[in-house]
Amino acid sequence: MDRDELQGIVAHEFSHILNGDMKLNLRMIGVVHGILVIAIIGGIMFRAAARMRGGGKNNPAPAILLIGGALYIIGYFGVLLGRLIKSAVSRQREYLADASAVQFTRNPEGIGRALMKIGGSANGAKLKSEHAEEASHMMFGNVRGSIASMFATHPPLDQRIRAVLPQWDGKFLAPKQREAPEPVPARAAQKPSVAPWQVAAAVLAGTPQQVVARVGELSPSDMQNAVRLRESLPPELQTLLHDPRGAQAVIFGLLISTDESTEAATLAQHVDAPLLQAAREVATLVADWHSSHAISLVDLAIPALRRQTPNEYAAFTAVLDALIASDQQIDLFEFMLQSVLRRHLDRWFHKSPPAAIRYRAFQQLLPELETLLNALCAVGSRTPEQAAAALEAGKKILAEHGIHLELQSRPAALDAVAHALEKFDAATPLVKKQLLMACATVASADGQLSSEEFEMLRAIADTIGCPLPPLAT
Repeated sequence: MDRDELQGIVAHEFSHILNGDMKLNLRMIGVVHGILVIAIIGGIMFRAAARMRGGGKNNPAPAILLIGGALYIIGYFGVLLGRLIKSAVSRQREYLADASAVQFTRNPEGIGRALMKIGGSANGAKLKSEHAEEASHMMFGNVRGSIASMFATHPPLDQRIRAVLPQWDGKFLAPKQREAPEPVPARAAQKPSVAPWQVAAAVLAGTPQQVVARVGELSPSDMQNAVRLRESLPPELQTLLHDPRGAQAVIFGLLISTDESTEAATLAQHVDAPLLQAAREVATLVADWHSSHAISLVDLAIPALRRQTPNEYAAFTAVLDALIASDQQIDLFEFMLQSVLRRHLDRWFHKSPPAAIRYRAFQQLLPELETLLNALCAVGSRTPEQAAAALEAGKKILAEHGIHLELQSRPAALDAVAHALEKFDAATPLVKKQLLMACATVASADGQLSSEEFEMLRAIADTIGCPLPPLAT
């Protein structure tokens, strides 16, 4: 869909909300299912009577059989009638929503072309779900059965299109897939002139409360920062980030260096020559970027990576794991990149539900908290004296809140960090908030929060489902 077509679809759905169709649709779901319950009760009575044994005039089986059969017939006849009414009402509301979309956007071509692309798609608007029938009248197109059926919840596509585009020639539009871009041309002698991305480090001012308050909240300055970062991207990267294969090249380019490194040699063993070349060019472009800026490319790559097939994603993760393990160690940037990608993409491709809540008290996770805080204390560019002072300040502040931990400025094993984050992901929102508050308190105990510390905070927050906006410099 292009911008005009998406605007037409959004305007169509906004019309349903504005005209009260959502309330009507939900009520129809309840009424039809309520009638179906009658048939379900009848079926239960029918089967119970069939299992009764014995004869005589006192045997209740015939009466139960008769009542159950009657309820079964009445229920399913009511469901049939209810679906007829639901479909008839829904078809009229769809015409109204299409007309409203034209009124809102002043552009009949947008909604018209969106409908043409549904007609030109091999699967149309069909949904392969056992529950599609119950919510079929809430969809954008007809998801079940024949469009000419009296049970169709939407008018035929050709009628909807001609209602908004009377001069339509009757031809649907075949959706086009994006083609993989060509590798980025070699530009070894040219450095990207993107000053905002090349800041070596940044220091943020703010209290722990202000840092935690940013979770899930986008301020105007965050929005402006996002616009600035996107506009600062070289055109080559902007092209790659719109395609699944190009997004793979961006991720691989973040993990390899421009020389003949172990990672580059490993990548050459797993991908074809065009993808390897594209990854090398990305590595050249981002060589001078600070990791807190480069990690923003991961956020931009995720939508395109979600358009991979399951087999492509399996191959991508295999290459990713091989690259990260190639030098026998995992640094903070690699850990953050892997954590963010796995959280957003594994759940997308494997359809795994969010972690069930198992921890409701902060005290249940104090060993895991100590692991995360020790890892946080090991990042940053403090002198040993500054690090010791920050640790003492952090321990003192935590002790004031009844939390007594043995903090040390030493890197924690990243598998232990991953295990701790997995446990906090299964905690209540209040426990997660307390974790982020403790991390921000220790990180800013010396009065400042460096970009490396904020980067680690972002990794922790995103992995437990509480994303922070990118660092603004």
